[in-house]
Amino acid sequence: MYARYESHDDATLSYMEDALCRVHTFKDVFLLGRSGKEAMAKANALRTELVRSERYMRKQMLKDGHRPRSGAK
Repeated sequence: MYARYESHDDATLSYMEDALCRVHTFKDVFLLGRSGKEAMAKANALRTELVRSERYMRKQMLKDGHRPRSGAK
């Protein structure tokens, strides 16, 4: 945002430098979204396992007479 200013003073230059430092500090977070096929396959398998486990637990709770919380599917 600051880079769009027509001119800069010491404060805006400092803000841009701080923002650049933060980007470099946390840039690894952005790499998480660029995972390869193997990582994506593992993540999908884990998600599937989690969903199946939740469905199983929900069925068991209903079978045992527990009521789902309001808003639960």
